[in-house]
Amino acid sequence: MDILESVKKAKERRAKIACLTNVPGSSLYRLSDYKMLIGAGPEKAVASTKAFSGMLAHLVLSAYSLAEKFREGQKVLVKTSESAKKVLSPSSVQKIKKLAQKILNKDNVYVIEGNLIYSCGGICCRRIKTRAFGARRKRRSLHSIFAG
Repeated sequence: MDILESVKKAKERRAKIACLTNVPGSSLYRLSDYKMLIGAGPEKAVASTKAFSGMLAHLVLSAYSLAEKFREGQKVLVKTSESAKKVLSPSSVQKIKKLAQKILNKDNVYVIEGNLIYSCGGICCRRIKTRAFGARRKRRSLHSIFAG
């Protein structure tokens, strides 16, 4: 069952639906009673990285708000942003490119994660598959393993 079918069934039972989406006017947006736009802007590829990152930020801040710790949530997001900037440093970029070249022609890639949201590994695999392997004809396997 896809998400729209689930939402329609829930609405038939008089459930109130809240959505967090990057697309104003989408089917989910129109079906929802409470709507919040991510505001990440249009995606230029299948892998919706900006929208995913924006969604995580919204959910983190919402969780902290529900716990009445909004300011703490803001601090967490600022620290996360600072960490992301470090990833863009020249030394990190060089290491990332070197690793990418090593795995580019491998038949199998495993993303092993611990203490993370389990689905992030699957998302990472899809990003690798659509961005790096998508242009190549040879089929490659990507696996996500939760080790936490």
